[in-house]
Amino acid sequence: MKIFLTGGTGLLGSNVVKELLENNHSVKLLARSYQKAQKLLSDGVEIVQGDLKDITSFASELEKCDTLIHAGAYFTEFFKKGNMDNFLYEINVKGTELLFKEAYERGIRNIIYVSSTGVLDTSSGEVSDENAPYDDSTDNPYFKSKIDAEKFVLKFKKNYPDTRVITILPAIMMGPGDYSLTRMAEFVLSFLKGSMPAVLPVKAVVVDARDVAKAIVAAINKGKNGERYIVGGNVYEVKEIIQILSEESGRPFPKRKPSFEMMMIMSGLMSIRSKITGKPSPIPRRDELRKLKNQKGYSYIRAKKELGLTFRPLTETIFDTVRWFEENEYLK
Repeated sequence: MKIFLTGGTGLLGSNVVKELLENNHSVKLLARSYQKAQKLLSDGVEIVQGDLKDITSFASELEKCDTLIHAGAYFTEFFKKGNMDNFLYEINVKGTELLFKEAYERGIRNIIYVSSTGVLDTSSGEVSDENAPYDDSTDNPYFKSKIDAEKFVLKFKKNYPDTRVITILPAIMMGPGDYSLTRMAEFVLSFLKGSMPAVLPVKAVVVDARDVAKAIVAAINKGKNGERYIVGGNVYEVKEIIQILSEESGRPFPKRKPSFEMMMIMSGLMSIRSKITGKPSPIPRRDELRKLKNQKGYSYIRAKKELGLTFRPLTETIFDTVRWFEENEYLK
């Protein structure tokens, strides 16, 4: 089967490419930079140079593809409300709309859309499943754009009932192949380089990107049309994650362990600094901290039953991630 994949050069996408090839699929990989994508070149992979800001420039490449996996997205923490002329809207929302319509016009009737558990409202205090409502009150600009994109996906499904559409919602991902340096990669590298500011007194649901990739590839043929599938692992306190990092890398556990209240103050100050300097904050936004403090986890029963989802141990994920950063000279 021929697969058209967006977002194929990042943490998730690079692992999706490997999983697709292992399952005897051929891949058309969309990449803004041909040079960056060359590291993924192998038999069965064709690079299509293009940008999600300009769908029409590569739309013809969708011809004769059987499935579209849309894993590409733009991430940023800062966003001016009401401003529709920004990358978050143009890529994550408008780009998704145009890409789906172009795919349909070129005969694709099987689409896998990659969203995020961050779109879910977890304020109930219970374990969240796929029926949880959208977190429409979120202040996170990235998750706002993903919510808008998901709402479009629902409309698309209604307007094009002959198209099979499945949505995958991964939790926080970690694993080897993090070429684009996600926030989790920055978290790991800050520890490995000894620059982690403090141990956050919060929890997180962490999943190996390779397990998410397996779920996505399984969804090509498995799973129910129109369904959403949460791909989230277990709930861990951040100090547990750091303890495993310390054991796997031989580096010392950070000494600073501020209270949650202090972290909220520091987060506010860092956000102001980031807006002025344009540099990312090493501390999550305050709305994210609140969500992480009360994290109860996500139910992945549906994905386990219908997609055959399994999770590898967190120790294996962290070990492989640390080795990958070392082997690719990210610690120099």
